[in-house]
Amino acid sequence: MEQTTITKMSVTSIPWFSDFLGVAYRYFDLRMNVVPLFSDRKMATSTWTEYVHWWNDHDIKLRFVETDEQYWFILASETRRP
Repeated sequence: MEQTTITKMSVTSIPWFSDFLGVAYRYFDLRMNVVPLFSDRKMATSTWTEYVHWWNDHDIKLRFVETDEQYWFILASETRRP
């Protein structure tokens, strides 16, 4: 069994996309569907094409973290764009 430890650190906010609304997700069979939500469809499409489109499915790491009153969504991959 894999165990993950989360350490709370003093980190300043990192500016990201101003029109990022949140994350929609659902489980389907054994897979999880995740969709970043933006108020502007063009921004959503360009962000997906620029970053996530290139990632290998088996390499994507997804975390939902809740600490006190803060909620973090972390989506990452070690896959690099060709």
